Amino acid sequence: MKYINSCICAILIFISLLFSHSAAGQAEPKFIPQKELKPLLKHAASLASVHIDTSIRYIDSLISEFKTNRDTNALIQSTSSKSFILCYDSRYEEALLLSYKALDLQETYDKDSLLYGIIYLNMALPLDGFGRKKEAVEKTKLALEYVTKFGNEDLIDIALNNLGAFTSEVGNHHESINYYQRSAEIRRKKKEYFWLAYSYFNIANSYRDLKQQDSFSYYILKSKNTFENDAKTEVPAMVKYLLADYYSDIGDLKPALKLTIKAIADSRKIGNTEMVLEGLLKESKLHELMRNYKKAYITRMQYDSLNHELDSINSASRVAEIEKQLIQAKADAKIEKLNSDRLEAEKQSNEFRSYLLISITLLILFIALGYIFYLQKSRQNEKEKNQLQTDLEQTQLMALRAQMNPHFIFNSINLAQSFILSSNKEKAYDHMEKFAKLLRLFLNNSTELYIPLSDEIEQLNYYLALEKNRFENKFDYDITVDEGLNSSPYEIPGMLIQPFVENALIHGILNLNNRKGILNLHFNKDSQFIICKIIDNGVGRERAEEIKALKDQKYQAVAMNNISKRMDLLSKLYDLELSYQIEDLTDDSGEPSGTSVTVKIPLL
Repeated sequence: MKYINSCICAILIFISLLFSHSAAGQAEPKFIPQKELKPLLKHAASLASVHIDTSIRYIDSLISEFKTNRDTNALIQSTSSKSFILCYDSRYEEALLLSYKALDLQETYDKDSLLYGIIYLNMALPLDGFGRKKEAVEKTKLALEYVTKFGNEDLIDIALNNLGAFTSEVGNHHESINYYQRSAEIRRKKKEYFWLAYSYFNIANSYRDLKQQDSFSYYILKSKNTFENDAKTEVPAMVKYLLADYYSDIGDLKPALKLTIKAIADSRKIGNTEMVLEGLLKESKLHELMRNYKKAYITRMQYDSLNHELDSINSASRVAEIEKQLIQAKADAKIEKLNSDRLEAEKQSNEFRSYLLISITLLILFIALGYIFYLQKSRQNEKEKNQLQTDLEQTQLMALRAQMNPHFIFNSINLAQSFILSSNKEKAYDHMEKFAKLLRLFLNNSTELYIPLSDEIEQLNYYLALEKNRFENKFDYDITVDEGLNSSPYEIPGMLIQPFVENALIHGILNLNNRKGILNLHFNKDSQFIICKIIDNGVGRERAEEIKALKDQKYQAVAMNNISKRMDLLSKLYDLELSYQIEDLTDDSGEPSGTSVTVKIPLL
């Protein structure tokens, strides 16, 4: 339930920014009054609910303007507002760094201000997003102290609600309900029915975690009725998710699925990625309960893809490193201040020194500091540039790594290069032509679960031809296909046979010293299955393991490691009888003479 609590907290935090006042700041010609700042932040909030990128561009333009005008008060509030907006889009890393930046600005601007409460409330959101629950609770309790000190009832309500969310996430559900009820009492007194309905929703959520079904049912239905009858508004997406859980708990799966699908659509509309993720996971589980395993699998794949994309945006390790740098920067600033104070004391005690000498010394100091700053900035820019380039290259290679052995790719390219360097252009052209065709087949079929049998066989032909070139004809191979398989366009799971072929080649045939390797592939079918036999005359499994131990080999084909899990998953989801059997072959004298693998694939 992390995303639900985080979103509620985020919405409430942003509302607090619209109605909070700063106790610091002095009227200057270029300072924007608080009453003019409120509508600007409110407009940023309305843009966030429609299109997050537009909202960020708008708030960035405000930040730039306030920096130019040296309006620190407005700069702190707009920076904190951007931190919230980024949390709304689950961009926790950037949000946390902006919260630290707002805190640094506030510490130099005003040591005792209501803005501290807002900053700490905002800082808790990305900490929660990174799973640092206890720190989120600590920051929110600190925020509650500030807003209570300044008597701001709106912010007290928000702090209580957020404490309810965070304590629930760390398992203190009774404490959580107490915070939610205190928040609800404030909202009931102010007749804020929209937010009161959210309070009922939060209380229901905690009771469900406590497995108190009667209390959960009472409060979730009360939340729904308050939204519809008192607040006169549609039930929000996150509440629809919990209503779906209510119907699922009582065994009424159809309305649960309908509510979940509608909530996912609502979440996509407002651009809330984390809520979309939660909805996809719920939809997948509901499809599974309703025995619609294909839809369950498809929905789960959508969830995994989106979740991977979100993880790539947020890096906890990078945040930890940056936090460390921020702490060090603060320490350096204190040291610099102490040095500055010492220099000032020396200046006062040595007034007899000439004004010219002092001026020259200060000039040299400022030049040195400027040069150091320039070097640090240049190094940081270069580091960021290198990181961006690395991320780009890793993203471009991701699709190939998922299905094709990178060693095979590099070795194929290197072999073509050696042909070119030895002026054997015909071999180089033939080799690269096969490699290009193989790569095209990989890419064309990379997103398909099932591919034509003819494509799989064509891939195997290209793969073995390239490996034969690479290993200088150390083996021969033959692929035969029964006529019965040519009569219809049969399909099999993509890249299912290649791991077995690669294993036979690398660990069996290529370890031969006394004979040429032979690899035979034969495809036929019976009434139920496509049957593929992979037979090699290699050293056998037992000898291959001995050789591997002697050479201290650590490489093993990636696809082979996962083939059993993949076949089990396909069998479970689609009720298929996928199987393979490995047989050790021996000659007349009982010595190992190779390996035979039989793969059985149900006819589709």
